[in-house]
Amino acid sequence: MCWKSVNQEICGKPTSVKFECADGYEKIQGQPGCTGLKALRNLLATSEELGLSWVTSLVRDAGLTAVLETAGAFTLFAPADGALTAQQLATINRTDSMPFLLRHLVNKRILSSEFDAADVVQTLYGNHHIRLNRYANGALTVNCVRIISPDRQGSNGVIHVIDRALSLTDSSSQTIYDVIAGEENFSVFSSLIDTAEMKDELTTEGLFTVFLPTNVALKQLSSTILKFLETNHAAAKAFVQNHITKAFQCSAAIGGPSTQTTLAGDSLDMTCTADGTIYIGEGIITTPDILASNGVVHAVSAAMIPDNVKSVVENSEGLGLAYFRQLLDSAFLESALGNQGPYTLFVPTDEAFKGGIFIQ
Repeated sequence: MCWKSVNQEICGKPTSVKFECADGYEKIQGQPGCTGLKALRNLLATSEELGLSWVTSLVRDAGLTAVLETAGAFTLFAPADGALTAQQLATINRTDSMPFLLRHLVNKRILSSEFDAADVVQTLYGNHHIRLNRYANGALTVNCVRIISPDRQGSNGVIHVIDRALSLTDSSSQTIYDVIAGEENFSVFSSLIDTAEMKDELTTEGLFTVFLPTNVALKQLSSTILKFLETNHAAAKAFVQNHITKAFQCSAAIGGPSTQTTLAGDSLDMTCTADGTIYIGEGIITTPDILASNGVVHAVSAAMIPDNVKSVVENSEGLGLAYFRQLLDSAFLESALGNQGPYTLFVPTDEAFKGGIFIQ
């Protein structure tokens, strides 16, 4: 086994490539490469070889030893040692470990090359489902949990090592609209969806990602804009669409600067930093990866206002029109232009004013 540093970063952190023998092969001392054959072992023995001591212990405690040694084929999504919080460990210790494990097991062998954004599979725990994703940047997720070591082959299945335990929530139980309507902190955005008449769209099949400004974020908007959104169908629709992309974007798959196109047709910039902060537009994700049957919701700290929702005064910001805005303020017209309309403004730039270009 060896490691090689590469000139690439994930969220500002340097990365390396790990080279090791493929499952079923081993290195013979004094020979290059992995020339020795190594028999595949059952999933329980494989999990032990991978150092998954906590999962291995839990399997034995749950009475599933014989199942993972002799039955199959299975796919096991196994949390790495240390991946569970103290609260999760306490919850599992207080309840039967069997349901926890069955939510991480699928009754067939699924390799990462078979993952797809639309691929929802049923686990061994009743009607509980999980979603598998493969992204263009190479990221792999299950229910938006990052897979850190995929495709570890055993004789009766495959293990994908994940960096935390899967949620007990069934990702197929609620639509995006249901998720948003059921959360008190999303009530303002939920009402804007109703004003925009987009309920049907967000309850139908398909895959969407909603970067949803919370009530706190939306109350940071001016009362003029908020009232306009609450009373104008076209404005509400443009605003809501500007927070939705037609994709299934897990937070774990954002590895650096990237851009997506919203349903409103605008570009949405996203990136991340080494401390785990994910930036969406001018805000950050405050609550990531709320799963739904037709997509995923991320709560964000700031709204993204499309230009056709802003007033002409607000749209003049950043256009080199500072002198004109000073004149508006001096003439007490800024408020009027922000509340009434529609208007068409022909505005001299700051350079025009400096050059003394005036029409008499």
